[in-house]
Amino acid sequence: MPDSGAMKRSKQKPGRKPTCRPMGLNTLRMIRARLARQRLSLETAWSPRMSAFVLAALATAFVAGLGDEWSIDLVNRSASPVVDSLESITDIALARWYFYPAALVALVLGLVDWSGRSRLTRLYLTFVFGQALFVAASVLLVRSITRTLKIAFGRQRPELMHEDGAYEFELFEFDNLYWSFPSGHAAIAGVATIVLILWFPRARLLLLPLGAILATSRVAAVEHYPSDVVAGFSIGALVTILLARWLASRALIFRHRPGKLIPGARWPRSGRQSPGTGDG
Repeated sequence: MPDSGAMKRSKQKPGRKPTCRPMGLNTLRMIRARLARQRLSLETAWSPRMSAFVLAALATAFVAGLGDEWSIDLVNRSASPVVDSLESITDIALARWYFYPAALVALVLGLVDWSGRSRLTRLYLTFVFGQALFVAASVLLVRSITRTLKIAFGRQRPELMHEDGAYEFELFEFDNLYWSFPSGHAAIAGVATIVLILWFPRARLLLLPLGAILATSRVAAVEHYPSDVVAGFSIGALVTILLARWLASRALIFRHRPGKLIPGARWPRSGRQSPGTGDG
């Protein structure tokens, strides 16, 4: 006589609902596996163009530093509405406006079940998940670097300039009044600018000046010297580009563009890299 329990189990099997799994976490496991691989692309994360970028940033910061004191004096004497407008937008470059939304998007997509979605939808969700992780990681990494440098250099902020001058440093100082170099806001502006250029390379000639204006607002707010701003923006841009190139070398999230410093986003559609990839 057939086992009734076995028959019951066999009847239940076809109707069993599939287990809901957080597909974003599956994607994260795939990313971790890719990261563990050797470099897949012929292009390296660091290139001669990266070295040229660093040298240009150092030279620009040095030249800007020659006018640090003059710039702050000019801002303090100015009654221009342009300075007031720049000061009003400075907090757009706060790290929290970028880190928390990106981390939240990655967390939500990591916990949602994608199994019932179409293949194209899953591709887009994977793209958004990966880009959100990239933005969160870039902001966190850049913020950690700039905070460490602030403490190490201990440069006085402009509000103390008339006491000790514009070039006073107290090494390894934990007081916020000595955290002028480099500018953390400018560094986040650099991150945001490069992220947008990664997604929309055709708009780079518009995005770069906008990012520079946002970074310069720290001088208008009399929170940083021009050299702090140049250094901060350069660090944010450099770290973001380097991370994107490193991921592109492993065929993750981005792909290298021949002869270009900044890679392009790996958009879901076949043959599509990012809007306007052909330019720049």
